[in-house]
Amino acid sequence: MKFNCQNNSPDTVGLLVATTTLLCGSLWVSPVLAGQWDISPRVAVEESYTDNVFGDADAKSDFFTKTSAGIGVVGDGNRVDLTLGYDISRDFYVKHSELDDFQHNMLGSGKVELWEDHIFLDASAAISQELLSRNSGSRSATDRSLNNNQTQVLNYSISPSFVHGNDGWADSVLSYRISQVRNFNTDQGTGSDAANNSTTYEINSFLESGRRFTQFLWKLSGTTSITREDDGEDSREQNTELSGEYVVNRHVSILGRVGYEEREDSGFDDDENTGITWRGGVRVQPGPRTTARLEYGHRFGGGTLSGDLTYKVGPRTTLTATYEEDIETQQQSQNSNLVNVLRLPDGTLVDRNTGLPADPNDPRFNFDDDSFKSQSFSLGLSGTRGRNTFNVSGFHETREFGTGGRTETNWGLGASLNRRLSPSMSAGVAANFSNDSGGGTSGGGEEQTLDANAFVGYNFSQTLTGSLNYNFSNTNEEGKNNDITENIVSVSLNKSF
Repeated sequence: MKFNCQNNSPDTVGLLVATTTLLCGSLWVSPVLAGQWDISPRVAVEESYTDNVFGDADAKSDFFTKTSAGIGVVGDGNRVDLTLGYDISRDFYVKHSELDDFQHNMLGSGKVELWEDHIFLDASAAISQELLSRNSGSRSATDRSLNNNQTQVLNYSISPSFVHGNDGWADSVLSYRISQVRNFNTDQGTGSDAANNSTTYEINSFLESGRRFTQFLWKLSGTTSITREDDGEDSREQNTELSGEYVVNRHVSILGRVGYEEREDSGFDDDENTGITWRGGVRVQPGPRTTARLEYGHRFGGGTLSGDLTYKVGPRTTLTATYEEDIETQQQSQNSNLVNVLRLPDGTLVDRNTGLPADPNDPRFNFDDDSFKSQSFSLGLSGTRGRNTFNVSGFHETREFGTGGRTETNWGLGASLNRRLSPSMSAGVAANFSNDSGGGTSGGGEEQTLDANAFVGYNFSQTLTGSLNYNFSNTNEEGKNNDITENIVSVSLNKSF
């Protein structure tokens, strides 16, 4: 396969590099390294009707067809673990051909052991179409091409690392990570900032207690990162920290950490956010199904809180919760979400904090280039009971921006239930509600968004499936009587090989 990149834009080149590296890498390692590999090419066609083709207050109807082709790879080799899904699709509209466009969707995460027990390579990538503004511009009940307010986001991270053990006394790790967020095919729309690109270079090193330490665990770490944006804005962060954990008994551990943090051009008062940091807390494990951590300390010029909870409700049901505070940009947040993608033993990719299906590029907020202080809480419950699979989630996040003293708060709830009706038929419903306060470049009122969908799927054979889908979306902004609603009904056929 050959790619002619001479006439491609940097955005297209980046997309091709990220996609073909993961695809070709997975196909190359599978025959060489023994293990279990599942490589599934696929094609699909979907016919849909929408009563709001532009996703705005005019509510014009249209039919459209989506054709797609893709590949799924799940592999567990001797030295390679990889999960990858990639699809390219195109929308064809009957009456509004100006909306015809391509879309790329990908989520992949893998790890390669290059030198046994010493050198590893981690890589993750996500491509998706995202909204620039949730307060203005077009929006749709499904992922499809619109005439504005959209951008294709390419988010990837590559990290080689060197690991060395010291006879069980200490383990040392040195790693380098390059992460990038690029936006292409951007239709800005009304009321949103232009989507900026950024690249982060990060060096991490740490020395931690080895297997000989059982009661007192310690870790000395250092991080230096530089983020560069296409508009010329650069920021730098350095962090050195010594942390310790004293295991009182199998149920309780005492936690403590102290360090020094330095920030340059963070978008906030760098002097206020530079200096000594500390945190102290406790980790409790009252039983084999529950683990909880809570820490309080000083960071960002004031008190800070951090915590997480994992509770195994049953053998196949888990409740997770997490609370964190940080200073970052939208692109850095998307990078962090990608790094937090966790690969489960069965190859499924989930959010490490919630246990729910991973969606690292979802900004949750309007796109904004300014740095912000975030206080974020997330909650997730996922599980399987008999023929039912369910997910329940919730989040609350506040962002205080470094420019103009703006504050934006967003919270939301979501739930889904899928049931296998028979060996060949399944059905499901899902709903998500979010409330955004203070969004927009000038700070607006509250806006509520409700998305819901239902489907019935049927397996004609092991490789041919069909489904009937209904999707609904409603957006309501405080003080305005122009709710934007959309109903979409679609029928699809999917063939795998």
